[in-house]
Amino acid sequence: MAVLQEVRPNPRYDTGTYVSDIFPNSKGVGALSDDDPIIDKFVVIDGYIRNTALEKKIEQEFRQVTNEISGLGEFNPKSSYAVPSWWEKSSDYGWGFTHQTALAYMKLSHRYYEAKINVMDYYCNNYPVQTSVCQNLPSIKQQQANMSPIINAIEHRIIVEQQLDKVPEVAKPAPEVAKPAPEVEEVKPENYMPIMIALAVVIGVILLILRRRV
Repeated sequence: MAVLQEVRPNPRYDTGTYVSDIFPNSKGVGALSDDDPIIDKFVVIDGYIRNTALEKKIEQEFRQVTNEISGLGEFNPKSSYAVPSWWEKSSDYGWGFTHQTALAYMKLSHRYYEAKINVMDYYCNNYPVQTSVCQNLPSIKQQQANMSPIINAIEHRIIVEQQLDKVPEVAKPAPEVAKPAPEVEEVKPENYMPIMIALAVVIGVILLILRRRV
């Protein structure tokens, strides 16, 4: 059984909520034996500063997030598509993604990298203190940081789309109705007689005046 010695808590692991796939073996981060106690504080075990309860927790959380991405196919956070950089500038996601499914994918990828970073940090600084893991941490952290602009861009597109859906459709002007042409009153032949008589009288008066002047 491992020798235990209590040490001061490490505030970096107060929450201890993340995991990854770099465990030494199938038994978990610490490869604990059945006789080793689960202690929820940092103690010295065989010369390493460890928290066995935290090790168990991050292993369980790692397995959970790994199960979530296990059925995603080639487009998954563990592949080269963990950070699809073109999504920041374009909504042409490809692979049948919509705004909503692209956002869900990016949040899952971010969770996976959070898990990986935190367990690598533990692996680097607590147990088994492996130099190669420490060297890889900066690049992993940068990959996770590159996800934030993509997530922000997709969330902005969703907000804009929702706002456009709420804008009422502009009312179209009513089509103009053609006005009927004014009716022309038909002049019947019997109505011409008074006009012709009056015209004949006027002409007769004019002729009479002209004769008197001659």
